[in-house]
Amino acid sequence: MKRTWPLRDVIIFKRCRAKARRVILEAKSSSWQQFSTSLTSNSNLSNVWKVIKSLSGNCSSYFIPTLLAQGISAKSKQHKSNILANQFALCSSSLNYPPRFVNVIQPIQTRLLRNALSQATPIDPRLNQAFSLLSTVQVSTNTTPGPDNIGYEVFKHNVFQIIRSRATAV
Repeated sequence: MKRTWPLRDVIIFKRCRAKARRVILEAKSSSWQQFSTSLTSNSNLSNVWKVIKSLSGNCSSYFIPTLLAQGISAKSKQHKSNILANQFALCSSSLNYPPRFVNVIQPIQTRLLRNALSQATPIDPRLNQAFSLLSTVQVSTNTTPGPDNIGYEVFKHNVFQIIRSRATAV
């Protein structure tokens, strides 16, 4: 129906969908009637809520189906993500290029690399200058911790302790 869209196919599709909805609704209704007549004061409340959720059609959790890679079934989310990452890497690899395309692209890449290397700016000599840890810490501002989760104040305190211990040792 979605591919062709003739009026006859649309009408058939809508009738079938309405019939399926009616059958599902009738099945839910009869299932609820059977379940509700079986309820007693000793019924487990969690089972009642499970049935209500299942009849309402809400799915509370999303499950990633099991993936197979080289005959090995992936069960953990980490293993599944690694399988998907490897597959995406294989798909986007230059090994998938047709030989004709490789013959065209290699000279272009070589020329671009030569141009990039010839136009590269020399390294700023100030980057390799020696610095004093004390002067660096003194001019630094208090910032949030980095990836190591060590706060600036802790770092500054430890640097000053190291400098003091060296000064007293000399």
